[in-house]
This record gives sequence, C-alpha cells and structure tokens, in this order.
Amino acid sequence: MKTLTLTDEQEEAVAAILDWYADPDGKRVFKLHGYAGTGKTTVLKEVVRRLREARGDDLRLHFAAPTNKAAQVMRSKGLTGATTLHSPGLIWQHRKSKRTGASYFHPLAKGAAGLDNIDLLILDECSMVSKEWAARVLYHPDSGDLFNDLATGGGRRENLRVLAVGDPAQLWPVKAAEPSPWATEGNHTARLETIHRSAEGSRVLQAAQAVRGPDGRDFGVMWEIAGVGSRPGIEALLRADQVIAYQNETRWHIINLLRQAKGMPAGEPDKGDRLVMLENSAFGVKGDQFEVAWATRATMPASNKGGWPEFDYFEIGFSDGRSTRVPASMFSGCAAEKKGIWDYRGAGVDALTFADAITCHKAQGSEWDSVLVVDEGWLSHQSRGWHYTALTRARQYAGIVSAEHLPSAWTLDEARAIRSKWWEEIEHDREVSPTVAYTAQAIVEAIEDSDSIRASVDAEAIGQKVGSTAGTVNNHMTKLRKVGYLSGKGPLTMLHFPEGTKRPGVVAQMYERMVRQAS
Repeated sequence: MKTLTLTDEQEEAVAAILDWYADPDGKRVFKLHGYAGTGKTTVLKEVVRRLREARGDDLRLHFAAPTNKAAQVMRSKGLTGATTLHSPGLIWQHRKSKRTGASYFHPLAKGAAGLDNIDLLILDECSMVSKEWAARVLYHPDSGDLFNDLATGGGRRENLRVLAVGDPAQLWPVKAAEPSPWATEGNHTARLETIHRSAEGSRVLQAAQAVRGPDGRDFGVMWEIAGVGSRPGIEALLRADQVIAYQNETRWHIINLLRQAKGMPAGEPDKGDRLVMLENSAFGVKGDQFEVAWATRATMPASNKGGWPEFDYFEIGFSDGRSTRVPASMFSGCAAEKKGIWDYRGAGVDALTFADAITCHKAQGSEWDSVLVVDEGWLSHQSRGWHYTALTRARQYAGIVSAEHLPSAWTLDEARAIRSKWWEEIEHDREVSPTVAYTAQAIVEAIEDSDSIRASVDAEAIGQKVGSTAGTVNNHMTKLRKVGYLSGKGPLTMLHFPEGTKRPGVVAQMYERMVRQAS
C-alpha cells in the first residue's frame, strides 16, 4: 500500500488512532468522525498501512459495515475483504428451520471463529449501529444476559478493539431514541472537519454543508444548489440512479409513477427490476439491492402449524444466481407491503420490494452517481440529518424536488414529448456511430407510433438500414442496457439518458461510455 499525502488534520487523526491501538490498557473503542469529503478513507488506509508495516502477518484485522452495500463501497475504496456485521461466521451463523425451511440467525458460540479471532475491527458507517448492535460486537450474544454482561463485563471479547468510523451528521439508527453510541463524541475520538480541495467544487457537498448550517436559511441555500424546479417532469425521476423519499406512502407513489412511465407491470416484479431488502434475513441485509433475472408466481398453502393463511408469492431469481420467495403483497402498495412483512414470517419468504424509490434509512451506507431527493418539508433536527444523509448518497449529482409538486400520474403525451426532445439531440451526432444512432431512432419512432412508452425493436431491420448484422445491433443494445441508457425485457425497451448528456454530442458520449463501461 503506497504512502498517502495527508493534511495536518488527517496526520493528527492517524497518530491518535495509532497511539490508542498501541496502548494495551486503552479503551476498546476509538471513534473517527468526519463529514462527507473530509478524507476518512484516506486516514483509514494510512492507519492500516502503518500497522501492517509494524505488525506484518501478526495483525488480525477485519473491515466491516452494517449493510452489504456499505461493505461494497468500502471494498471499492480499497478496503479489501470488507463484509457486513451479519456475515456468517463473524457474529452469527445461519441456520434453517426443519419445520418451515426458513433461514434465521444464531449466535456463534464463545471461542468459535469470527470476532474472537480478530484484534482490530474497522467498522464504517457507525452512525447506523444501534446500542444493541454495538453490544453484540463487544460481547458474546450467547453468553447469557446481554444487559447484565454490559453492567458486569461478563461475556466480553477480550482481545477485540474497534475503530468506529462514521459521519456524525447522518441519521440515527432506525427507530432509535438516541444516536448510535459510536456516533457521539467523547474520549478517544478524532474528528475531521476540513473538506478536501478535491471535494470543494462538488455541488453535492455544497448542498450537504448547507444543511448542516445553524439556521433554517441554509435550507434555502440547499434548494438554490440542488433544486430541480417546481415540477420535476419525467426527466428528473428517470435520470436519477436512485430516488429517495421520506415517507413510505410517498415512496410508493413514486414507485407507481416510475413503473407507469417505464411501461412496467404493476404489482409484479419483472426482469431488470431492482428490489430492496426491507428486513434482515439469511438472504441479505436491510437496504441491500438485487437485480431480478426472472420471476414466477405461485401459491403457498395455508399452514395451521406455521400460523399463516394461504397466500400468493413470487419465486424470484437474481442476477447473482441466487433465488428466494417473496409474498406477492410486497409489490402491491404500502399497506399490503406492511402486511406481507408481518403476516408470513416463518413461511420461508423474504421481505423485498421495488427499489425504484427507497427511504433514506434504506439508502444509508450506499452511494449512486445521481440521486433525486424528494423533500416533504420536515424541519426538525432529525430532518437535517435526513436531508444531509440523502444528499451525500450521491457521488456526482443530487437533485431535490418538493413532494407536493409530484404529479398524480404521467400522461403518454409527456413521455412522448421527452423522447422526441432526446431524439433531436441525437440527430446531431448520427455520423459518430450509425448503429447506435439508428438503434436509438428506431426505439423513439416505435414509441411514437405505439400506445405505450415501451417499444419492440427489430434488430435485423436496423442492421439492414446501417449495413450491419442483427447480432451487432443486439450487442449495442446489450451494452447500452448495461450502462443505463436502455431498459426493458427482451426486445421491449425504452430509451433514457443519464444526467449530464443533455446537449449535442450525446451519441458520442453514449458510445464512449458504452465502450468504457460495458466492453
């Protein structure tokens, strides 16, 4: 691992962490706090580099995060081997009920592999860790009365030290009456406050910093920086990689709007859909997202022994090769979703639903290139944490729109108008890549001639038009799907462009990004 150039503030944080870890009588937890863009990852990398340089193979180190997505973000930033706290073999093992087939968590026995064999746990996104989960990390869940252990020190993991890393401005844990004990300051805390120069020009971070300001006028600054107008139109919702809402009712309204706009079936998952976990299980962690590869509907018979009535469910296969069962009610709206979560527990099903729009708690720990935040006017202290957390989920672009301006439904004319405007931009660059340009043109023209905003694309006809083969056209379409310009099932497809391509040169950009990301 190469030596990093640190600011004075970061060097002080590294030194404080190393001093803490070198003291055998020091506290078991050290907290590294910092706002978005202050270089927490840079500090972690340098700490690990120096520890490994000093300890070599004797250093038993593990990276972890509360969710799979957060662990994935850690790995993408060079913190290799990061897993979730729920990962099998760390604190828990997964078992399966012989009666129902349902998977569940069971605590590892004391002395088993897992945290007992780790000297230093570096835990990111610590603001998401509740008091109960903090205790489960430091004490054995199977050692008896957890609360008695906390008071007496019984059941402690004697060798484990925890470096808890996070952003204190983010949301508290779900349903918590207080922030995470690892997100509050005290002894053994290093705090990073200076935004890096590389991040100073980020409009996302400018808006996020405005939210952290001491008075309500900063919300106006946030809107000036990131607001997208009084009526978002179909562009704002379709172009965002992720839409984040405050209330579940608003989330479902947006889900229905987006599925209508895309021509996707209501109430049932389809190939290409993203689904989000709503509850932890052996299949995944709350907030994790998966892409649907296939889905079939079936009926689960009633079980007096299991305590559930007859209900419909979907057997769903995902792009990672795994599959699970999900109650059909999870895809039918807010009230039905809640019913699906609670009524069929123990029936060997998982709680997933559409991820077109998600709440901020489900988004926490994840990142997307572009995010649209739906503001619902909440101005409490927790609201500031909500806005800040939602905005900082975006790597490149964050937009804000007021929930009161969301339309009740899209019209077909609105969808057609958007695609016509996009085609006018594509016309400028037809010569750059004829196959891509004519593919896009054929999609738009087919949509214009149909009564839907999805269209069937004849790859062979396009190939003849540009002197190419149907296979080449299909390859272009496959690559365009991978980078987010096309979506749909089989030959049914729709055209949409990410933020930043609304100008002449769009096809050139499409082609360059397509080759770079999907070749």
